[in-house]
Amino acid sequence: MDASDVQFFAPGQPLCVLTTQPLDRLLDYRAPEGGAATGAFVEVPLGPRKVLGVVWGAAQGDYPVARLRQVLRVLDVPPMRDELRAFLLRAADYTLTPLSLMLFLATRAPGLFHGPAMIRVYRVGTPPQRMTDARKRVYEVFDGFGGAALTVGEITRAASVSGSVVHTMAAQGALIEGEAPRDQPYPRLDPARGGKDLSEDQSQAADELRARAGDFSVTLLKGVTGSGKTEVYLEAVAECLRKGRQALVLLPEIGLTEGFLERVEARFGARPGEWHSGATVTERRRLWRMVGEGRAQLVVGARSALFLPYRDLGLIVVDEEHDSSYKQEDGVLYNARDMAVLRADTEWLQRIRPLQGHNTHFHVRLRCPAGSPECQTQTPTVAELSNGGNGCDASLEWWVTDYLDPPRQTTPAPPASDPVPRRRHPRDYTLADLPGDCSRIAHSP
Repeated sequence: MDASDVQFFAPGQPLCVLTTQPLDRLLDYRAPEGGAATGAFVEVPLGPRKVLGVVWGAAQGDYPVARLRQVLRVLDVPPMRDELRAFLLRAADYTLTPLSLMLFLATRAPGLFHGPAMIRVYRVGTPPQRMTDARKRVYEVFDGFGGAALTVGEITRAASVSGSVVHTMAAQGALIEGEAPRDQPYPRLDPARGGKDLSEDQSQAADELRARAGDFSVTLLKGVTGSGKTEVYLEAVAECLRKGRQALVLLPEIGLTEGFLERVEARFGARPGEWHSGATVTERRRLWRMVGEGRAQLVVGARSALFLPYRDLGLIVVDEEHDSSYKQEDGVLYNARDMAVLRADTEWLQRIRPLQGHNTHFHVRLRCPAGSPECQTQTPTVAELSNGGNGCDASLEWWVTDYLDPPRQTTPAPPASDPVPRRRHPRDYTLADLPGDCSRIAHSP
């Protein structure tokens, strides 16, 4: 089914739903009161249970409509976008994984069945007749946050006062009590905020990355430890944010340290969203919602952050891409490096469909600091590894593994008696297997 076929189903109209349950097919239901559109997250009955699902398209069976069960309700979350549905389809096809299990990866956020939770917040009211030092500090905190609504915990921590001070001020009208959604947007990042001064080599590499913003490309940023790769790709993140799009930085779990997050905060003036095994249930729910609403600009996370419902993803950085933790070896078997290329390609093709086949891959070599014993003698180079419009197999165009890893021996052909030919992994292709004039993309200088 084409993930770009978006349609609205009127109440009672048959539709099919993809659930997160271990089933090998889509299930037909009737649209609920108010109708439902393709991509909507819904709650549906399955036997005696209520399960999560996504409206995937028109009904596929010939079961009488009158006997179909009805979708219980449409959930109050942003619908799944075409880009994510197309990515799940392509990823399921490549990894030979049931589509329902791919959907499970994309919905691992608690509280999806519930509406936005509310919390108690306070705003500035009428100044009290008696202004103590503690009350003065509370007002100074509100001034520092521009008069924004704050929770009791935020006020007490910032003003160094007890909760009784806040409650007393609220009872006297000095603070006004109200409610606000628990899942608040993340602070806006400032891409214009000055970063560290870059060397000539680093600046050239950063310029190369900026020049490719907005188009699909894959770039290998190569450099020894201490050569400044992080500062270079943060400049690419800044360019992405300037264009109003979202960015994702993938790191191994061991690399998701407080020091790295502070480094990002120093560059952009605020902390990014975090997605990893150490994140709390509340933070995971908040990030899942804010990413889908476009109110989280930058996500720093482990491999599963690839499956978040980004509203407008413009850049994916895979730091330490050789790390073995990017390979998931239970449940859905995948390499996050390859899935990152696939997701970027899918996001681009869903927006610029007439230009399919113009994908380009690059290799940027970044020298280490001058004077280092490991310093390279070559100047930074950018090698274009393009396979668009030269007769190359389109099925290989989004697999960076082919271009950056040494080719393996070709997988032998299956015996004629084998009814199901064994699928060849892209890394099994050699130069002789690449169709057309593709020999130039096998290695970079």
